[in-house]
Amino acid sequence: MSSPRYRSVLEAASPKNRNLPKAVLDDIEFYTLHGNLGITTQRQLLKAKYPNHQLPARDIASAVQKFKGGSDLKGLDNDAAKLWIWELARRATQIAVDQQDNSLEELLRRYIREKEDRIGRQTSQTTQQ
Repeated sequence: MSSPRYRSVLEAASPKNRNLPKAVLDDIEFYTLHGNLGITTQRQLLKAKYPNHQLPARDIASAVQKFKGGSDLKGLDNDAAKLWIWELARRATQIAVDQQDNSLEELLRRYIREKEDRIGRQTSQTTQQ
């Protein structure tokens, strides 16, 4: 059986009992979403801005991950997603060039037209609002 003192230390260190102040969380959210700053840089900035607060690296890392959590692959904010789309386009283009009957080329042309039309409709809807 563990001692009461040991249990209280464990409880205090438990992630559910460690909280960063709201102002710090607001700064982390801003740095993450608008500054695209890494955890180390954010921690250095936060330590300078809040010298009287304890700012454990794992708490900052958890907060950064929480705010990054909504990485929007649909918006292609992710470099890996951009690279994958580029690779797919490169492969499709090569197949279209190598294809003798132009069927894939026509399919790609229709796809591009559809996307351009959709983008045009979204743009016109946005400007109308």
